[in-house]
Amino acid sequence: DFPRFAARERRRTLIASASNLASSLERDLDFASRVRDLTMEGARKHDLASTVTQYMDGHMSLPILDFLMDQEIYSPESLVRAKLECVKSSNMAEYALSIYQDAGLEVPERMDNELDAAIERIDSAESKAEKVIQFFDNAERIAELRGEDGERAITPSLLEREEGITREDLDTYYQWGKQTYESGDYAGASGVLFNLEGVLRAGGMVPSNPKMLSILWGKLAATILNSDWDAALVEVKALASAISSAAGDKDNPNFGAVQVLQARSWLLHWSLFVCFNHADGRNFLIEFFMSPENLQAVQNNCPWLLRYITVALVMIIGRHRNFNDILKIITQERHAYSDPITEFLECLRVDFDFEGAQKKLKACEEILRMDYFLSEATEAFMSGARMFIFETFCRIHHTLDMSMLADRLAYSPTEAEKFIVDLIRGSKLDARIDSAKNYVVIGSGKNGVGVHARVQERTKDLAARSMALSQTLKQMEAKEERDRKRRILAAMDEY
Repeated sequence: DFPRFAARERRRTLIASASNLASSLERDLDFASRVRDLTMEGARKHDLASTVTQYMDGHMSLPILDFLMDQEIYSPESLVRAKLECVKSSNMAEYALSIYQDAGLEVPERMDNELDAAIERIDSAESKAEKVIQFFDNAERIAELRGEDGERAITPSLLEREEGITREDLDTYYQWGKQTYESGDYAGASGVLFNLEGVLRAGGMVPSNPKMLSILWGKLAATILNSDWDAALVEVKALASAISSAAGDKDNPNFGAVQVLQARSWLLHWSLFVCFNHADGRNFLIEFFMSPENLQAVQNNCPWLLRYITVALVMIIGRHRNFNDILKIITQERHAYSDPITEFLECLRVDFDFEGAQKKLKACEEILRMDYFLSEATEAFMSGARMFIFETFCRIHHTLDMSMLADRLAYSPTEAEKFIVDLIRGSKLDARIDSAKNYVVIGSGKNGVGVHARVQERTKDLAARSMALSQTLKQMEAKEERDRKRRILAAMDEY
């Protein structure tokens, strides 16, 4: 009986162990789930996608929603609904169909009708604008109209006289461009609007004209979605100038102060695509957003854009001339908007709270990775932020413990030492590493000469140079006086 008894005991033990393991795993999974929910809740708290997309065209919102699908911040169902809402009024019925299929949802019966309606809208717009489309496709005829020197402007009146293309035809061409854009052919839409803008400008249409403004908005959207960042930067500047012109146009009563503020707010949001993709985008962002008229829009209408100003500022190597102004605005607007990114800069450069800055920096990395515009800039921001921490330490300390710095910079001791060595070399900071004491020594001086000694060396003959300059000035004054008397005597002799 003992073997059977022992076997039963082993089975009971195994069953109990398995039960305990299952309970433990369940508790662990439940804890992990709660932690994940808290993390996602924190991410949603600082996520700006639902805010910035309110200031964007539906087509521009699509890449942001695709990005969020991979972040698991929101439920896939809600993102699918949002994507379908973005393409609802467009001609992208086939894309909408693919959204349903990729999500494993049942395709509504109305989709066939919507696809047919989209094709009909495109064909109708193309047939109505056929005359103008054929003209702009005829490069030889365009060159002929421009003349031998190519300087002749193609105006609406010239087109009507030579080609029979009326202003109504140009309106149908504009509608064709709009339907092209709604179909997702952004390069084609950009070409149509470029042609139309050239003709209307040559005909004297001012940028503040509502139709011209509409064309400029369309060109900017098309170049952004076509990822043509050089052209998009040009369009941002052109549209900003047109909005300023419209703001000062007293003959345009439909474009008052509220409309100007709203237009600038939309433009600032659209420009985020350019600023974080163009090679010189960070510098442009600070200059553009910090201009008086756009800063007014940020402070009054969309203070959350301070996040992107802060990121651009931290990423720029070297102190920007607007640094103090930006810091002041971040502090002033903390009641309207703040997040760990803006708070990091406040902790570091306003409160000099290095522990607080360290905690904020850890939160910054998670927020950056979940922001569509900033995800690719995470590493650059973190590197710039560590540089800010180190430079701020250098301003107020003479010696820095390497272990403490590694902790503040969220690095291992080896990584911290390499970072600081590169930083000293790259920024030409007056510092050195004392490996024996494991310290960074600030103000050690180049070639073993301290900063005060260098100042004394450069100014030791300042008194002698000042005396020589004084003597030279006295000699010049004496010579001028002699010349004056000589001129007076010469005049008297002539008299």
